[in-house]
Amino acid sequence: MRHAVIAAATIVLAAILVAGCAQAPPIRTKIGDPGALACTAVYAQAQWRSDEGRRDPVGETQRIHERIAKDLRDPTVAGCWNASTESHPAFDMFTLEFDDQGWLAGVAKGVDPARSQLVELAGGLERLSAGGHVGQGASPGAGPRPLSIIVYTHGWHHSAAPDDENVIAFRHLLDSAAAVEDRLCREENGASGKQDAAQACADDAPAGKSTKKRRIVGIYLGWRGDSILGPLIEDTSIWDRKNAAETIALGSVQEFYARLHDFFLAHECHLVNDHRSQERTDCKDDVRLLTIGHSFGGLITYRALAPRMMLGVAETTYRPEEIKGQAYAYGFGDLTVLINPAFEATRFEPLAEAAAQRHYITSTSTPGKSAQLPTLIVATSATDWATGYAFPAFRRLSTFLQSTDGPQGEANIETVGWDSRYLTHSLAYAAGPDACGISPDAPLDDRLVAESKWAKRQQDANYRGFNDDTLAFCGGLTLKRETREAWQLSRPDFLPLWVIKADKSVIDGHNDFLNPRFVDFVRQVYYTILRQGDVVMAKPKAN
Repeated sequence: MRHAVIAAATIVLAAILVAGCAQAPPIRTKIGDPGALACTAVYAQAQWRSDEGRRDPVGETQRIHERIAKDLRDPTVAGCWNASTESHPAFDMFTLEFDDQGWLAGVAKGVDPARSQLVELAGGLERLSAGGHVGQGASPGAGPRPLSIIVYTHGWHHSAAPDDENVIAFRHLLDSAAAVEDRLCREENGASGKQDAAQACADDAPAGKSTKKRRIVGIYLGWRGDSILGPLIEDTSIWDRKNAAETIALGSVQEFYARLHDFFLAHECHLVNDHRSQERTDCKDDVRLLTIGHSFGGLITYRALAPRMMLGVAETTYRPEEIKGQAYAYGFGDLTVLINPAFEATRFEPLAEAAAQRHYITSTSTPGKSAQLPTLIVATSATDWATGYAFPAFRRLSTFLQSTDGPQGEANIETVGWDSRYLTHSLAYAAGPDACGISPDAPLDDRLVAESKWAKRQQDANYRGFNDDTLAFCGGLTLKRETREAWQLSRPDFLPLWVIKADKSVIDGHNDFLNPRFVDFVRQVYYTILRQGDVVMAKPKAN
């Protein structure tokens, strides 16, 4: 036995010796945009090709990875990828990095906090909102610009490296979101009788009465998703990286979310019956906000935002007899989505319990008010081995001395997506005719037209379908409410916290977080929420 232990220890030590340490942030060492470098052509060479990507997404990702890796070895263009800001024709992307102690990356090495990635991000958002560009203010006549901000925090085994698979996937998501915004803008201007809706939706369209297109702005939150590199040995870092993620969630990411929250409230124009909102009579710089976290990035996102989400549930609670005073529950921004989140379910209990103990505005409860829409979606793949098996195995080892009672035992071991106490829905895909009469493989523009009609039907029904036992989406997707067992938390009508178990046809495994079908699902839910915001903005304002 003693010899076996020595042999095992020797193997582990040898593996550590031959392994390498993962690069510490910041990876994006040039703060701000690339300046004088002509990066548009460089970025174009690494742009996602839709047709090739649909046929072979792995191959297309590898092509882009190799292209960027080659550029990084070329000092004449490497600056385009090493910068913390990328300005693409259809979108802008900021990178914000944190070290293992949760500090802004580089500050511990002497970077002036006043010249950090966070400061550059804050200034860039203000310039973009004013109608300018990331690196410069607005040109004369530009006028304010509405923004659609998408925040993403990566998980285990990833980083902010420009050729990282998650970064490549995020750029593709932003590019697709820009296409959606262009389609919605043309639809809105066409419906308003504008002669040239396409011209009104150009990125350089002058200020005027036309509905301007929301500019897509991505914010990629990076951290050291690996502490050690090497075959097999890197998988032993699961607990080390979980601890790092928990530290980061309590660090400077809190400042980031606070500043982003302040920016959102200062510019939004679409919140209704929400004590956060201050009605504005002139609103051409409306900001929409979607926040996404994956794996340990879901842990960071949730732990950092849980207090704000608790306020959105608890502060707006009312007694049933005070029906006239009821308010909408709210989350962070317009919607938060956690995909295969890697944190124990017991951390989710306080928010879930508070949400289960109150009532929500329904499709029929209050005349003149639409029903409560979701604020948080937690989606876990039914084939995710990392959160379904690896995570609880490590939790059992690290918590065997802890005392738990009743449902606490499972909640302290399993992730939120695997604990049936919190499960609200299942999501699956089926080939064949869908709820919108269009093929999932149809061109994006055709699918967006169908989704627009679907969203209008939901709106006309006051979103009654969002509380149905079965809700059929475009693209062959079906959301089903799970049958509640007596020992599970109660589920009031229009509960805004959706905890979903996704079939492998929608999310297959841990890293399939941007599966096209899941993206289709999130897009339809998110843009239904945004369209309701557009309705609010279209209503006459009090003088």
